[in-house]
Amino acid sequence: MRVLVPALLLANLVVVVSPLPARAALSDRFGLTLSQGCLMNRLRQAQARFRPVREEAESLRRAEVVASDDTGVRIEGSNAFHWVFRSSQAVVHTAYPTRGAIVVREMMDGHRPAV
Repeated sequence: MRVLVPALLLANLVVVVSPLPARAALSDRFGLTLSQGCLMNRLRQAQARFRPVREEAESLRRAEVVASDDTGVRIEGSNAFHWVFRSSQAVVHTAYPTRGAIVVREMMDGHRPAV
């Protein structure tokens, strides 16, 4: 039996967890057993769904004013942080295992807004 996993579902899972725990999440939540190869093929097919996130991040990196905030969350039983970055042109949500400055450096990719 062929199981079709919607690309948007995969995109949402991978934003929150890495591809390997995503397999466990699909199994736990939906009873789907997927091989790593199947999951990676679906992620490749879903790449277009990630384009808006990349475009939002690029817009954020051009903004003069950027605000950010984080809050602690549990992901797959581990402590992590949900980050939100906002400018007048973009809003980007992401999850990281740390609340360190590395998160801001990676998100801003060298851009230093005025505020």
